Amino acid sequence: MPKSPKITFRIGGVPEHFNYPWKIATEQKLLKDSPFEYQWTDYPGGTGAMCQDLREQKLDIALMLTEGAVADIVRKSATKIIGTYVLSPLTWGIHTHAESDFQNLSDLENGIFAISRYQSGSHLMSFVNAEQQGWDFGKIAFELVGNFEGAKKALKNGEADAFMWEKYTTQPTVKSGEWRRVGECITPWPAFVIVARQEIIEQHREYLKQLLQIILEKALPFYDAKATKAYISQKYQLDLEDVEAWYAQTKWLCQPKILSDTLQLTQKKLLELGIIDEVLPNDKLFDDLELPQAAPELSPLMYHWRVDSLQKALAQKNKAQGVLTVKDLTDLGHLDQYHYLGVATCHEIIKELDLNKEKYVLDIGSGIGGTARVLAEQSLCQIKGIELQKPLHELAQNLDERVGLKEQIELINADFMDFEASAIFDHFVSLMVFMHMPQRAKALQIAHQALKNNGSFWIEDLIIRRPLTSDEQKVLTESVSAISLTSLEAYRQDLKDAGFGGLRFKIMNDPWQNWTQKRYEDFVKNEAAQKSFFGEEIYQKRRDFYETMAKLFKAGNLGGIRIYGKKPM
Repeated sequence: MPKSPKITFRIGGVPEHFNYPWKIATEQKLLKDSPFEYQWTDYPGGTGAMCQDLREQKLDIALMLTEGAVADIVRKSATKIIGTYVLSPLTWGIHTHAESDFQNLSDLENGIFAISRYQSGSHLMSFVNAEQQGWDFGKIAFELVGNFEGAKKALKNGEADAFMWEKYTTQPTVKSGEWRRVGECITPWPAFVIVARQEIIEQHREYLKQLLQIILEKALPFYDAKATKAYISQKYQLDLEDVEAWYAQTKWLCQPKILSDTLQLTQKKLLELGIIDEVLPNDKLFDDLELPQAAPELSPLMYHWRVDSLQKALAQKNKAQGVLTVKDLTDLGHLDQYHYLGVATCHEIIKELDLNKEKYVLDIGSGIGGTARVLAEQSLCQIKGIELQKPLHELAQNLDERVGLKEQIELINADFMDFEASAIFDHFVSLMVFMHMPQRAKALQIAHQALKNNGSFWIEDLIIRRPLTSDEQKVLTESVSAISLTSLEAYRQDLKDAGFGGLRFKIMNDPWQNWTQKRYEDFVKNEAAQKSFFGEEIYQKRRDFYETMAKLFKAGNLGGIRIYGKKPM
């Protein structure tokens, strides 16, 4: 079967040393195993040129100056900041031509500043510098020069008096004697942010996270410090001593995060300078890649039929009322155990987590309680289950009482994102649940908070191995509400970010592929009985879903993961 084509992101940045990790990622083919790639474009015109191409949909992602990104978004650009790239501030050099009469910064109070374009960094920072110097920034005049080379011509010809640009990029021009640096201006905010068009964010949220992760974990540290500085020196024609000075003062983040006050501080300053005319709340400027649109209600196709079907199955066995055993329920297979491999998985959890009557377990997404009942009966542990869907929660309560486990299992009907507990559980389990949560990273942090020190967990979930087609994604969304499917690498990073350690991953692709294939074959083999029990409509929907899942696993697009880990002491 031919491989699905890779998604290609169009990414732009200034042709400067700050973007060396992206050059390394390309040269070393660090994305060769990823479901996406990128085409890099240098923008000598800087932030202003990138803003224009983002607006015109010629660019998908840009690494641009914080102040320029914020100003453009406030002006209703259909973009958002998705992360901080360089956390440290940017040092702008203020330059004049060496043959000019301007010897000091104060000489430029009423001068003409060259700018690459309006709303570019060189334009905005001219106002910031004027404000820092106490000048009347309403009197500043500008000369549009397009880029760095244009600035050199303008200063040489006397068309402009000064030009502001990143200090180390201009260092060769200063050292050559062509320019004189008469001052510096340091930004009061992080130097560079990562901006993307909202359409790209909505379509490829998880891939954007993975892209940043690859740059952070593989490209930035690709060489040791000495080799990195030598690479930058050679690549960007900078003296090694200048590279070393720049390298020492530069702090990287390259993550979907931003300091809480950065956006408000930047907007406040731009508003004071008259560059923007309103201040927006942070969520209008920043998307942390963890917050897609609110999760839809979980699929009726996947869940609502189960409640009626389980009750119907019990009635056929003359057990609609009265006392039950756990085995009465587990004998119903997928009507009781929603996760893959059924009761066998519960047995493995008991063994791996060493459950016993002294242990307190949190069951995240407890459904109708099938997992909790097996764990509680066979290990005697205490369990608290949390379930969002009220019909499932109510059925679980009824069944727990009928099997005599009501005192051992406590159930709550609530959204896990609102759950608050601090270090009270010995373990948590979550089987095929986190894929439903639009804020998986936050959910993992909540679970971490709930665990005792040295507490452990067992997670099972679906993962993406290759890009899904729109039809495949639609099936998964509509059938199982799988709105947060992600890669193994992204899952691993979320767990680390939440604070978990001792992580062990077991790839379940093959056993789950075999299981889904057998599930499909058994279902269609008993077509007459299935139609009689479920009815024609539900039978057909279940048949199509089982077939699709079996095909996704077989094609290698979908995979499964079993994860064990701990909350370190």
